[in-house]
Amino acid sequence: MRTQEEILRALREAFVLHPTLAEAYGLDTSRPFDEQFSRVSVEAADTYVVAAALAEAERIQADDIAIIQSVVERNRIGSGPWYVEMAKRFQWSEEVPYFLQVDDTTGVIDYNILNPDDRIITQAAFIDNNNEVTLKVATGTPGALHKLGDDPFSDFRNYMQRLKIAGIALRIITLEADIVNLQTDVYYSRAYNITGLRQAVVDALNAYSATLEFAGVVLRNAIIDVIQRVPGVMDVDVKALEANTGANIVSIGRAYTTAAGYFNFNQTDGWPQINLIAE
Repeated sequence: MRTQEEILRALREAFVLHPTLAEAYGLDTSRPFDEQFSRVSVEAADTYVVAAALAEAERIQADDIAIIQSVVERNRIGSGPWYVEMAKRFQWSEEVPYFLQVDDTTGVIDYNILNPDDRIITQAAFIDNNNEVTLKVATGTPGALHKLGDDPFSDFRNYMQRLKIAGIALRIITLEADIVNLQTDVYYSRAYNITGLRQAVVDALNAYSATLEFAGVVLRNAIIDVIQRVPGVMDVDVKALEANTGANIVSIGRAYTTAAGYFNFNQTDGWPQINLIAE
């Protein structure tokens, strides 16, 4: 997409080189527009307005194309967005016997009964590792996500096996949240009322974990920034940061990709360990 400046330059070049306009204005086609028209001339103003209008039109067109491409990609069978969309369309209920069927007219596979209220998967992420693709899923709301139960997970795996592209090795994961242990010194201003400061830091950390994109990357510096934005905090010195996946404990350096696709800060047995130091 061209910028307004690029469009304006092209318009004014075309203006000077146009035979009819060049003759009417007595223009020298070897000289640029700006050398032959004042910045406050009607011609300069007109070309500026036209360039602005064209730039806006091209921006709208580019946005429309992006939306169309997004829709096409999301609906292209076998694409990452398609797998995520299909995962979120999964329905499960203990009372209703849902099953997939093929529409004889369209050839589309869908449920015998469509009930969005029973779509239990709220978060899904598709990871392409070339030789194997992984689909991570969870249910619940941000800040209160959890893994699928055994029965719905078994049904979900059968559902995805029915829908997935033949020949693709699809690994499906649903896990409880990774637990992050944080030990940090937090320096705060002596002029600030310390009452409630520790809880304010914990609340800020919980907000960060709840709003992190599903299957997003946990960044050490982002955690530091979150704490530093708490009113009264002057500086942060993280002493230890590690993730517990249930199977492994991993020290977090600059960045960490969660096993479950989401995480919570450990808030048991004195965690997170926040040492408040007045300055």
